[in-house]
Amino acid sequence: MVTFQQYDQSNKHIYELYKSIAVKMAQEGRRQIGSKYIFEAMRYDYTFNSNNDPYKVNNNFAPMYARKFVLEHPQYGNLFKFKPLKGSMLI
Repeated sequence: MVTFQQYDQSNKHIYELYKSIAVKMAQEGRRQIGSKYIFEAMRYDYTFNSNNDPYKVNNNFAPMYARKFVLEHPQYGNLFKFKPLKGSMLI
């Protein structure tokens, strides 16, 4: 099974797109953002593929992308609600 770190490392374009959508939504005045919503927007509005994965983006990693985004951009921390991660999904 691929870990988040492996997936993120081989699919840097996914996080870059995730960041741009999250920042855009925040600047548009959103008070709350769902990480899976961002993934759905990525699927719907953008054409790309993830490396070595038959799906555009892997939903299993949506919570980790939100956490990574908030770690890098703490000013947006209030936009996401976090639930505890299961042990194998920790960053």
